[in-house]
Order: sequence, then C-alpha cells, then structure tokens
Amino acid sequence: MKTSLFLLAFGLCAAMQAQDTATEPIEIFYEGTTATVTIPASITDVTYIVNGADVQISSATTTTEYTYSVSGTSTNGSLLINGQYKMILELAGVNLTKPNGGAVIDVECGKRTDLVLKEGTVNTLKDSEFGAQKSALYFKGHAEFKGGGTLNITGKLKHAICAKEEIELKSSLGTINVLGAVSDGIHCGRGNITTPEHNYFQMDGGTVNITNVGSDGIDSDDYGNTTINGGAISINVSAEKSDGIKADSLLTINDGDININVLGRDSEGLISCYRTTINGGNINIIVTADGSKGIKAKQETDQSTVLNGGFLDITGGSIDIYVTGNSYLKANGNTSNCMDISVDADLTQSGGDIHLVAMGPETKGMNVKGTNTKTAGTLKVIRGPWLMDPFDLEFGMTAYVRVYKNGEPVTDYSNLAIGAFVGTECMGIAEFDQAEWGLARIHYDCTDDDPVSFKLFDNSIGREFELTADRDIFFESEGVVGMPSSPVRLDYEMTFTPGDVNMDGLVNVADITAIAYHIFGTTPATFNSDAADANNDGLINVADITAISYMIFSQSVKPRTNSLDPQ
Repeated sequence: MKTSLFLLAFGLCAAMQAQDTATEPIEIFYEGTTATVTIPASITDVTYIVNGADVQISSATTTTEYTYSVSGTSTNGSLLINGQYKMILELAGVNLTKPNGGAVIDVECGKRTDLVLKEGTVNTLKDSEFGAQKSALYFKGHAEFKGGGTLNITGKLKHAICAKEEIELKSSLGTINVLGAVSDGIHCGRGNITTPEHNYFQMDGGTVNITNVGSDGIDSDDYGNTTINGGAISINVSAEKSDGIKADSLLTINDGDININVLGRDSEGLISCYRTTINGGNINIIVTADGSKGIKAKQETDQSTVLNGGFLDITGGSIDIYVTGNSYLKANGNTSNCMDISVDADLTQSGGDIHLVAMGPETKGMNVKGTNTKTAGTLKVIRGPWLMDPFDLEFGMTAYVRVYKNGEPVTDYSNLAIGAFVGTECMGIAEFDQAEWGLARIHYDCTDDDPVSFKLFDNSIGREFELTADRDIFFESEGVVGMPSSPVRLDYEMTFTPGDVNMDGLVNVADITAIAYHIFGTTPATFNSDAADANNDGLINVADITAISYMIFSQSVKPRTNSLDPQ
C-alpha cells in the first residue's frame, strides 16, 4: 500500500510539473518593418499588440511557464513582455535594433526568466539612446542565461544587460559579446550582505567578452555579490573611474579564466567593497593607466552600501597582474598611485600563486593597510622605475640572460628589476625563476635591427645601473639570443661604503637604526645588505652595529667594491 501511494504521489508531482511548462512556444518573428506573433491554440491567457515591428505581449498566467521564441530581423523593432509568472525567452536567431524608445527587449514579469541562446544561432540586440529603460536587454526580475548560441549586444542608452534582481550565467551558456555600453556591460540590482544567496551576479560557465563600455564591465550594485565559478571572461575598461568586475559587498572567484585590461585612469580590474575571496581560477590583469589598480579591496565609507570591509583572502588560483603608469591627482586633492594590489583592511594568503609586476617611478606592487598574513602559496613581485607598455607592440624577441655583480653571479633577484631597452625606452623585463638564467621578452613596434641594451634597478638601495652585455644584441622579430645553457652575461659594478646602510653617503646613527630594524624583521625601504655587513663575516647582526659604532667614532671608513674586500 505504501509503495502504491508513493508511486501515485510521484505520478501526480510529475504531472503537475509537466503542466507547469507549456510544450509549444509562442513565436515572435521580425521581418523588416513588421512582426508576426503566433500563439498556439492551447494557450488562451496570452494576448499581444503589434505596431509595425514593436511587439507588446501580456500574459495572465500564474501557473504555466510559457516559452517565447524570438527570431527574424528588424532595424526598428522591440519586444515588451508583461506578466506575473516565470517564463522562458528563447533567442533563436534574432537581429533587433530599436532606434528610439528605450530597451529593445524588456521583460517586465518580475520573476525568473530563462534566457536561452538557441544552439547554433547568432543574436544581435541594439537599443536606443533615448527612452526610460536602463539597458538594451532588461529584466524586472532575475535572469538565468543558458544555451549554446551567441548574443551580440550594444547598450546605447545605459547598460547593455540589466536585471533589477540577480543574473546567473549557467554552465551551458555559449557566448555573450558586449560590444559597447554607455554605462555597465552587465549590471544587476541590490544584494544583501546578510543574505548572500539573493541578488547577485553568478557565472558558472560560458564565454563573456566586454569592451567599449563607459563604466564597469560587470557590476553587482548596492549590497550586491558577485561569484565566478567557471567560464571565460575578457573585459576591456577604458573609461576613467571604471572597473572590470565590481561587487558592492562580496566578490568570490572559485574557478574560470579571467582576463581584464584596465585602460582608464583611477580604475580597478577587480574591486569589492566588503570582501574579495579568490579560491581558484586563472586571473590575468593588465593596468596601463595612471592611478589605477589591479585588485582593490575597498573599505567603503558611503552609507548606501556595506561598511567596514576591505578584506582580501587568497586560498588558491593563479594571479598575474601587470601595472604601469604615473600617479593620478583626484578632484578631492588626494593622490592615487598605480598598484597591483591595494587592500584597505587585511590580506590573508593561504594558497595560490601570485605574480605581480609594477613598472614606473610611482607604482607600487602591494599595499596592505591592515594585517598581511601569508601561510602558504607563492608571491613574486617585480618592481621597476621604467614606464613600459609593451602590449600594443606587434613584434617581439627573446633573450636568455644572467647577471653578474662585481664579477660574481647574482643569485637573489628579489629586489632587482632588469629592463631591456631600445634607445631610451624600456621594451621588456627579465623574469628569473631560477638563479642560473632569466628570460626577457622584448617588444618593439618595428622589425628594424636596432641595438638592445639592459639596465638594472636595485630597489633595496634605489639605484640604477647600466648592464654590460658580453655580446652585441640587435632587435630581430621572433629572434632568440642566448640559451639556458649559455645565457647572455650582463655585468655591473657597485661600489659602496661599508656601514653606509641607507646609501645617503654618510655613516652615522641612522645606519645603526636601519640594521636594528632589519634584525627585528622590518627592513627599511633603502637597505644595502652589503654595506650592512660591516665586519665582512657574511652575517648581518649586532656585531655589525658594533663595527659601525667604531667607524663613527674612529672615522676610519673607506670605500670597497664588494663584500669580500678586507677592512
């Protein structure tokens, strides 16, 4: 009896589920200046009005999930759907432009809409720069994007895609290309820090390409959360004060490939106003604008959003950030520096691989205002004083190099930057993943065989050195100079005064203070470790403080060229 009751209940549930979704779609077809709506005879609670190629549909259902299939082409068409129940909107090869009047497709049902890009179709939407709606494709409720087709969309009024509530991109999604927007590429409405499951942007798969936007690439607005679980994202933001991916509360990246180019001043690649958590994925951010940042964990002060945040947690994934540019003077008089990572509160790294490059005299690799805790993972920072933007240069070549200081091979590159120059312009930097050799990728805007030279900058002492190569090097497109087994030898000489730890030309109490800070774990920004080893025993400790004290009192200080010279 129990089994029979269970089967009966199961059958009733299945039947109710089947009744909830209509099997035949409502078809909307556009052809030039006209449109045709075809409603199956079984559907009696949906009405429509067609005015030229403008279609208005009203649904009175509160029980059945209807499918609206849209296809055809019109340069003066639109679609407005009113209703009180969830629905499926299938784009099945539609090309719509609305030259006036707002959104080209406006879904006003206020519930969940499944936006399906039909497999194998290309769909194009472009709205008007006049009207009342916020985007070319607008949802009063929340939208779930799926299906293997392609959507090309341009927002001439404000956003390209906007939902008043949340937006989800499902794992079955094909491709969304945002070709332009006056404001955000993708924008969704309010979220709440205490209920993060509601009102959010979430991406589980598919491909999203966003370019030519006037504000943010992807924006989850006031209290909104953003979660990336998979897929591929490519975003170019060129407007001032714009962001690649923005969350007004929580930004979480669990997987996926994210590529962001920041071209606008005082902008960010990734930004959250409460907490950013990176658990996985491949993140690549290029910043080439004054005062902009790769990742910003912001502590918001505006009462309209989440307060007391500014946290960044990294547990996994691969993060590559390149920044170059000058500082930027804001309208309020504050100065914003170019920076790979800026954290207003605390940063915690318990995994992941972080690779940061900061090029320019005013750039910074990382700035953490609160506590910076690293328990696992890798962190590599390259900091150079030369402005370098090689990413729009067509040609490149490779050089394998090794650096020698005062005749001895360099083994620690943690405070060094090695730049490759054509003329006076820096065209590449060398990366050293092992002590034996480094790899320099050199970029140039022509194939001329111009000479290539190298410079070294020591961040620990703030000095630049010319490097002498053991052979003549000329630029050759896709050429290779040196090999890992026989790299180009780059030599430089560095003279210093034993005891002049801060490289100010004097040996005094300030140098003793610098060593004391170093011993207790806070190495000053300018710190010559060779000069700090005042007694030449290979160690930096209290004995060197004693030796410098004797130097100060005896004034018996002489220059030497390396740490092996006798006292």
